[in-house]
Amino acid sequence: MEATSHSGQSFGRVGPNAIIQLAAALSEALGSAPRSQLFETEGLGGYLRNPPQSMVDETEAARLFDAVCVELSPALSQEVLTRAGQRTAAYVAANRIPKPLRRALRAAPAFIAAPILLWAIRKNAWTFAGSGSVATGLSPVYWIEIADNPLATPGCPWHTAVFETLFKDMASPMATVRHTACRRLSNGPCRFEIKIEAR
Repeated sequence: MEATSHSGQSFGRVGPNAIIQLAAALSEALGSAPRSQLFETEGLGGYLRNPPQSMVDETEAARLFDAVCVELSPALSQEVLTRAGQRTAAYVAANRIPKPLRRALRAAPAFIAAPILLWAIRKNAWTFAGSGSVATGLSPVYWIEIADNPLATPGCPWHTAVFETLFKDMASPMATVRHTACRRLSNGPCRFEIKIEAR
């Protein structure tokens, strides 16, 4: 079973938390001065002074993600992007998934919660996929694919953390996500496979 959803953002915009939570994660890891320097180098220092309140150009978020990968060590860039993804997922769970649905998912068995969560992820694909398109499936494992992923980085730690945090929160605390294919390494979609054990 497979379902596909275009993000709806053909003009290429993503949720502001791609930038807001990256700024917070950089501050946690490096402090405010290095964070500010990275943003200013990319010409995006204005977002620190006035955090975005609406959707942002996906190319701006992508520039920041790439700068993290270039300027920081591989281990530190992975840590920062992972933390930013976790923070983004927490925001999405609190603000993009209706409270009654959150409660129902957390109470439901994992085999019921997981497909519904995949549907919710597709419904809010613009948050993390911008001009890309998102497909999900249930077999042979739960999976998510992002074609033309505008925010892809090597290994996609940000997306992996977004999805894993959401599934741990609302499907099973034992959920894990593996990034098994990356746009940065091939012309295909980024693929994420979710393993879920019973609560």
